[in-house]
Amino acid sequence: MMQTISKMQAEDEENLLLAKARARANYLDHLKLQMPKWNAKALCIELAIIVVCYACVAIYNWLFNASIPPVLGIITGAVNGCLVAWCITRTEPKSKKDKR
Repeated sequence: MMQTISKMQAEDEENLLLAKARARANYLDHLKLQMPKWNAKALCIELAIIVVCYACVAIYNWLFNASIPPVLGIITGAVNGCLVAWCITRTEPKSKKDKR
């Protein structure tokens, strides 16, 4: 396959520019915080589960005149929230690999 010298130089320059852009993007990725987006979302979800569990225990106590300690709702929410957050953070890297 015959190519002109100017066409080959243009392709080489284009490849060189792409390589430089990729290297710069990788360098900038290292400067960012190493906390993926899903870790922050998982933390927010965990806190929301804790608040909801506390509210559920408080509402149950109010509706049925019960005496369940609200701390039990916090503990239950913390356990459930930790499990949900763990599942979210563990499945996110696998989904990234699947996309590639």
